Amino acid sequence: GDKQLQASALATLGEACLARGRAVDAVEAAGEALELCKELGQSSSEALALNTLIGARLANAEPSEALRVAKEAHQRARKSGNTRGEAAALQAVANVCIHIRAPVEATQALTGAQAIYRKLKDRHKEASVLTIAV
Repeated sequence: GDKQLQASALATLGEACLARGRAVDAVEAAGEALELCKELGQSSSEALALNTLIGARLANAEPSEALRVAKEAHQRARKSGNTRGEAAALQAVANVCIHIRAPVEATQALTGAQAIYRKLKDRHKEASVLTIAV
């Protein structure tokens, strides 16, 4: 209850900080949110915290850290059997790879995400993956 609410609030705070150009504060808030989400197991706030943390790391000129966070989220989702989380994390990996101009790795991650969404019969998410330009 309380920790879930705290994780959600921190993820939202991180997103707000990032939107206001306060990347350092966004890294702190989103990082705390992500740690709480890990502690709680998969949660609804994890995707927001993950994407905010990655965006903040990129805004802070820390692409290798952004990539590490995205890959860690992918591994965690895969190990826990969270296929939607795995696909979302692969999309995050692809976005970082696009940012750092690594098109081969970006394409591999997007292909993986697309395959997961196809298995889940989620045509909307599968189509959204196809719109990401590498």
